[in-house]
Amino acid sequence: MSIASLFSVLAFRNVRRIVRRQTRVIRRRLDRQLTAMVLSRAACLVIFILPFTMYRIYVLNITVQSDRLILSAINNNLLEVVTVTIFYVNYSANFYVFMATSSRYRHQVKHVLVKKIWLPFRHWLHFRLKCRNENRIIPEGTQIYHTSVDLE
Repeated sequence: MSIASLFSVLAFRNVRRIVRRQTRVIRRRLDRQLTAMVLSRAACLVIFILPFTMYRIYVLNITVQSDRLILSAINNNLLEVVTVTIFYVNYSANFYVFMATSSRYRHQVKHVLVKKIWLPFRHWLHFRLKCRNENRIIPEGTQIYHTSVDLE
């Protein structure tokens, strides 16, 4: 947590220094975007890991009386489940943080989802449905029964 925070502060300082230099506007914009992504990722890292860290410190320093052992174990298990769940959200939050902070990332995700996944799937589905209907053969003179008609 401290290493990620340190590097996010260093990235922020680096972008402030880049703004003063004479570089291309596109490069500065992409650097700002990358820095925003890194800073928001570091903030989420702190938000999601801090409860678990505090819980682990609490567990190390707690002393439980023998008459309250079962109640304390139940409370500790509940706290552990909640903090571990928040801790694991940290790994899935990258996608949403980057979607919120970077327009370039949003365009890239849209490109992958639409052009690389959705369109081939749609063409495959259309081909499968079309082939299913074209290859049916019904012999002449065969009576077709509908399921809505009761047979006697």
